[in-house]
Parts: sequence; C-alpha cells; structure tokens
Amino acid sequence: MGTVFGKVRYWRTYFYRQGAGYYPLDVELGLTRDGFSMLLRSYATRMATKVSYAQVTLILSLFLHWTPAQESIEGMVLGLGRHTAAWFESAPAPEGDGEVLVIQIDGKATPTATEAELEKRRGKRAKNPRSQRHRGRAARQRRGSKRRRKKGDKAKNGKMATIVTMYTLRRSADGQLEGPINKKVYASYAPKRHAVAIARREANKRGFGPGSGKLIQIVTDGDNDLQRYIEELFPEAIHTIDVYHVTEYLWEAGRCLY
Repeated sequence: MGTVFGKVRYWRTYFYRQGAGYYPLDVELGLTRDGFSMLLRSYATRMATKVSYAQVTLILSLFLHWTPAQESIEGMVLGLGRHTAAWFESAPAPEGDGEVLVIQIDGKATPTATEAELEKRRGKRAKNPRSQRHRGRAARQRRGSKRRRKKGDKAKNGKMATIVTMYTLRRSADGQLEGPINKKVYASYAPKRHAVAIARREANKRGFGPGSGKLIQIVTDGDNDLQRYIEELFPEAIHTIDVYHVTEYLWEAGRCLY
C-alpha cells in the first residue's frame, strides 16, 4: 500500500461470497482498490487542483521520495471529482457573513489545442501567388488525411468554463463596506444556467434568499445569456457590468477608428 511514508506491505484475509469477495481489513481501514492511503490521495488531489499532474509527481518525489504515477493521480482526481457536486450541496453555510452579498460570474476557456495544432499556426507564412481557395486545397493535399479524433478530443482552441465567485461585505461603524468575507469560488463546464443556479442555491443557503431584504450585487461582463439567467433566478439583485470589460471595448473601438 502506498502511503506518505512510502510503500507498506501488509497481509490480510480474503473472504469469498457467492461470485465476489472482499478484504475485511481493507474495509476497516477505509482503503480503496488502487492501493493508496486516503492521506496520500488527499495530498495528491489537493496539489493537482493547483498545478499540473507532472508537477504533482515532482513535488511528491521531492518531499516523500516516491510518488504515484501521473495516471494514478489523474484517476484519484476524477474519482473524487464525482463527489464534488454532492459535497458543495451538503456543505454548511459559512459563519460570520456580512450584510451585502457580491456575486461575480465570468467565463474562461481552458486550452485544448494540441502542440501540433499550435505549431501549424506559428511562424511566418510563405508568400503564395495562388488564390486562397487553391492555397487551401494545396495545403490539405500536402498534409494528407486528418487523424481520427478520440472521444472528447476537441479541435477548438479551448473549452469554456463558467466561474462563480461569491463573498460578502460587512458594514463598519463609519458606514464603509469591508471585505471580502467568506470568499467561495465555483467553476463548471456545464451550461451557464447551471452556474447561475448554483449561485442562487448558495445565496439562499447563506441567508440571501428571496424576500430576505438583504442586498445582492451581481457583476458580469455583459454576457446576454448570463443577464437573462440572472433576471430569471435573481430578480431582486442589482446587476452591473464590469467596468474593466467596458474599458476593453472602448480601447477596441479606438483601435478600429484610429
């Protein structure tokens, strides 16, 4: 069994019962079939949420002098990731919240393009006197037929995830708002409405439900879909557009004009 102290060998009895069996000692110790202790799984999966799998193996090898394989760490993350939705739903509301709830919702694409696809786009393009249609046909003939993609292997540059950041602000004695307090971040590849529904559920859990009379401030980048879902699920909230994105649009307009 792989632990934070290295590999530990132990013996246990196997019980066979009508088509299947089990190890009673493994059940008592709470061990999983992959042969790693829960403490090691906790360390590996927590680090995998911050750095890549390759970096996790490097860090573990530096401090523990051994490490599970990258495929094993990926399996740990995916296995525990199945229970994250239930954990978020059953987690209690944080204590000591403020009087104003701030919700920030935005989308971010994680890169999915392979190095081979990125390499085709880099570098200077050679001059070609032929038309664009003939240039494309010649390039396709030169590259040959495309390799069949596996399930989940996308050709796009990235896959969009929706990120929800929630925290509260507390009003001080002089009337100023102080925070952030009890900051929570949730991200999902599910549709945008799912992210807004999660924000609604967490807001209700923290005491900012409909009819509570408490102030909810929602900040987005002007996404029309998010605005529609916010009007549906947060009719009592104040919805504003992030000034930073507005500034980006103004600079883009200035570049087009000048």
